[in-house]
Amino acid sequence: MLLANGKFLYQGYTSKAVEYFASQGFNCPEFSNPADYMMEIASRDETSEERLRILHAAFDSHLKPGILEELSNINALKGSK
Repeated sequence: MLLANGKFLYQGYTSKAVEYFASQGFNCPEFSNPADYMMEIASRDETSEERLRILHAAFDSHLKPGILEELSNINALKGSK
């Protein structure tokens, strides 16, 4: 899970995070630590406003629906017991 400004940027498997960010136009530089790179793109600075807007919108449209569906399925299973 990665947050910036109190909003999700990513929620999912760590093994898929680099691929996800690359699909949004944020390619981890070769020979860089992916965790360091993700912290860098999540940090606030004078260039972050547009970057974070893009990533927050991408989360809302690509990842959030699946997470909400999973939560709904879990709640349905709990209700059937």
